[in-house]
Amino acid sequence: MKLLKIILILFITIQSSAQKIEGNYKYQSKDVTFEIEIRNDSTYVQRYWGKTLDCGYSNSNKTEKSGRISRSGKFYYLREYDSVVKKYTENLVKITRTKMMFYGYEPKNLKKLVKNFELKKASI
Repeated sequence: MKLLKIILILFITIQSSAQKIEGNYKYQSKDVTFEIEIRNDSTYVQRYWGKTLDCGYSNSNKTEKSGRISRSGKFYYLREYDSVVKKYTENLVKITRTKMMFYGYEPKNLKKLVKNFELKKASI
């Protein structure tokens, strides 16, 4: 009976500490706004707006892409189909409770990962 209680408590602890990655992640500067919304069905929508010289931010220069997210170890892959080059592209990201960090490979050493930029989680 004690063993069953210990296993039950361990299972509940593990389930409650599982990371929830769903939510909105956002990066904003004076020239661009970049946002990723991760949904609970392993899909995401990526939106970005650029600032035009004459009228500021507008929906006319808004770009939106969608794709699927998958996990590999401590990293996630954001995968989308690029219709211009007619193939799938992937972004390597690490997601914590409060931010999403994009990674790339160093140009001179293609085996070394380097953090490129990060997005803050808008909804915690």
